[in-house]
Amino acid sequence: MTFSSFFKTLSMLVCGFVAMALVAMPANAATIDLSPAVRSGW
Repeated sequence: MTFSSFFKTLSMLVCGFVAMALVAMPANAATIDLSPAVRSGW
């Protein structure tokens, strides 16, 4: 594997990870907001 193809694969992985993080952020925020209510049995 050449360095350029490795760098291309790495950048694709980073872009995919950033996109997944942006998509998951609202869901994570909602889960964090709901967790105290779930813990108290509400």
